[in-house]
Amino acid sequence: MKQINLFNVITGIDLNLNDLTSKDLSREKTEIRHIFVYFLKKYFKLSNAEIMDFMGYKNHSSVIYAIKNIKNKAEIYKDIRVILQKIDKT
Repeated sequence: MKQINLFNVITGIDLNLNDLTSKDLSREKTEIRHIFVYFLKKYFKLSNAEIMDFMGYKNHSSVIYAIKNIKNKAEIYKDIRVILQKIDKT
């Protein structure tokens, strides 16, 4: 199994730690949080409940939505796909 450094994920998407739990609903901040959740699930194998607690989400469906949303966007938008590939290579 590939090991990934959490710091590489954060710097790979230019993430400020305050952005993780921010309630800012701007598209950019939301996508950053969704990408972060995607990699938490992919490489750290955390449960939806663990990710929910870590991110400060109110329920596990937010985790499911974030992962599904970023996967769908990666299929459609090249910029999202490039970001995911860049982080995957670190």
